[in-house]
Amino acid sequence: MILHILNRAPASGPVASQALMAMKDEDTLLLIEDAVLAIMFPDWEGWQQLEGRIYLLEEDVRARGLENAVNHDACCCINVDAFVDLTERATQSVSWF
Repeated sequence: MILHILNRAPASGPVASQALMAMKDEDTLLLIEDAVLAIMFPDWEGWQQLEGRIYLLEEDVRARGLENAVNHDACCCINVDAFVDLTERATQSVSWF
């Protein structure tokens, strides 16, 4: 499993789409920094494509005041400790900036 780490919001350019195209069925996506703004875009293709394999960094969600906006079945908020666990389980990590 490859852990893809995205730090840009889907609306900010092509990086989010490029990350989705590079992902395989067993890969996981972690949204950090401004990428957590994806929860403001319920029609974003990633929600359907990666249901159950998207994680949001809890600290970044909280920093942007979006705690109440996280209601997607496709994602889960995780803390930094769980982020470390994800990186340990992954065979490789790829950062998308």
